[in-house]
Amino acid sequence: MTHWEYRAVELQLQGEYQVRDASGNWLKRRGPHVAWRTGAQSMDDALRDFGWNGWELCSAAPSTQDLACHILYFKREIPGP
Repeated sequence: MTHWEYRAVELQLQGEYQVRDASGNWLKRRGPHVAWRTGAQSMDDALRDFGWNGWELCSAAPSTQDLACHILYFKREIPGP
């Protein structure tokens, strides 16, 4: 039997965000980004990381609170017994 794991993330289409570089310094960026509880990540980096970890984008929807925000829905297969 196939089992699936699901996750939803928030994609901000515009605005500023901060990321840490390899040295641990904070850098300000502007543009589309995925917001996490622990920080932010560029949209390209987030989608690449999700793909490497087996996640598949299955849907997207605009947020009801902010038109510059979208919710991305991902799924990945969990190996069963």
